[in-house]
Amino acid sequence: MIGKASRSRSFNQTLSYVLNPQKKPQIVFANLAEAYLDTQSLVTAFTNHAALPSSTNKTQKPVYHLSLSPAIEDSLTCEDWHELSRAIIKTLKLERHQAISVMHCDTFFPNSDRPRPHIHIVANVVGDDGKCANFFTIITASKVA
Repeated sequence: MIGKASRSRSFNQTLSYVLNPQKKPQIVFANLAEAYLDTQSLVTAFTNHAALPSSTNKTQKPVYHLSLSPAIEDSLTCEDWHELSRAIIKTLKLERHQAISVMHCDTFFPNSDRPRPHIHIVANVVGDDGKCANFFTIITASKVA
């Protein structure tokens, strides 16, 4: 499994990319109802949550984005992607944070005509309690996962 993590300022930009119809997005995990509405409703939910008045740690980059691609020998079902997404969110201690995992099937393995499904996990750095995620924990956990 190959992973790439980043943080950014814009839920709009990140979620618009992840949910772009040209990418053939398929939601495999979400812990908020707005994930199943239109993209703008989801962006609004994430943005409003990041600006909670109780947030003691205002953050300039409230968006956590992790993309994961399998090795060519991996064969994962949609249920496998769902369980993997849940396990990663739990390992990263983001289960009390808004999160969505979206699968794309728009790329191919190098030197192959075999589709390369991959997922994008987008999480709000600000948790339900208004506190920001501990990125030392996330970095350590992602190395283990």
